[in-house]
Amino acid sequence: MKKIIALLVFGVLLFGCTMPSLPGTGGGQPAGSAPGGAGGPVTGVGQPSGGNVEPATGNGEPQAQEPPPQTADRQELIRWFVMSKLMDADGGVRNSLNSTSYSSQSVWMIMDYALETNDEELFAEEYAFFTGKFLDADYGLAYAALDSQKSPKKKDNLYYSSTGDNLRIAKALFAAHEKWGGTEYSNTAERIGASLAANSVFTQVLVKESYWSGSGISPATRMRSADPEWSVMEKFKLDDQAWVGITERTRSHVLGCTESGFFWPEFNVANPSCDYGAGNSVARTVDSLRSAMAFADLNAFEPAVITFSKISNELNQEDLISNGYLIPHNGVGNKQEDPGTYATMGLLAVRLDRCDSAAKLRDKVLDYFVDDAASPLYGSITQEGDAYAYDNLEALIFLEEYGDVC
Repeated sequence: MKKIIALLVFGVLLFGCTMPSLPGTGGGQPAGSAPGGAGGPVTGVGQPSGGNVEPATGNGEPQAQEPPPQTADRQELIRWFVMSKLMDADGGVRNSLNSTSYSSQSVWMIMDYALETNDEELFAEEYAFFTGKFLDADYGLAYAALDSQKSPKKKDNLYYSSTGDNLRIAKALFAAHEKWGGTEYSNTAERIGASLAANSVFTQVLVKESYWSGSGISPATRMRSADPEWSVMEKFKLDDQAWVGITERTRSHVLGCTESGFFWPEFNVANPSCDYGAGNSVARTVDSLRSAMAFADLNAFEPAVITFSKISNELNQEDLISNGYLIPHNGVGNKQEDPGTYATMGLLAVRLDRCDSAAKLRDKVLDYFVDDAASPLYGSITQEGDAYAYDNLEALIFLEEYGDVC
């Protein structure tokens, strides 16, 4: 159980998102954001693609389809579904049951779950898959996505990475080193940190993606507020002076891009402004929750409490949490729900010692559980006729933390 929350003072939270001009301009970076995040409908936000289920090809075969365990324990059944139906034998986790692509997001989520359950074997298997398939040998960054052949996907004919996923993978690797010892995990985490500092920074701001080809690597010119993991960035600072300025400057912009209790999704570093990001007309709730959790994990609780309280108002008043919000004018929810949003909110509730809220959110997540043994989705957390990796992995991590703390 955490200690009583001592709120810190972040005066910058009182201001809007107008930022001072920054030096430098962008130049010819591919637009768009990396795949990942909760799968499901969010007004104004692109949806994950589906399709018919196909077995993975290339290097790595699907897991043997073991029968479901004879149990009424929904948490155990969700684990069975993920490990049996979403995860391949080599550790690759498809983005959903109806997808044949893979995201670096699932790598850190599997690692987090292995850490939470003290499953050293699972962590080692995922680490082998990560280093064998996702980690670029030249630049030391994880590809954002793999195709059905487990080859790196490209954007505008360039390889690309998701900064947030790289940070969370590094965080998990440091935690594994502390839990199980050895230097391989920490050495890989340090390599990721050095590569991010060298290749994913624009005017000392940590940006959301890097792009590369045989001719070199360059950063994006936009920051994503949900990406920074302050606890691992603080760890990077101990050995790399470059991270001192990067962390301070990035944090000032993340905190500056707040309004109505939410975090604006993106900050345009080249043309300073806070906004929803290209092609989006709402802020995804899970992104604000991720931003809040990163501060809570650093014991900087005020931003986390403000966001939690704001979103809790809708839950208490309307018995739902919108998966997207219009930020201005005190925030307006789109009234669309999804299980990943409830699971992420549940994780924040646990980390703020709000077990009363966490219990309600647990029930909300399990409302999406499929208990029809005749369904191909049996044992999963499902929405819109598909079972997304994010929803199921986030549910597992939340349920595990809920059981440990509450």
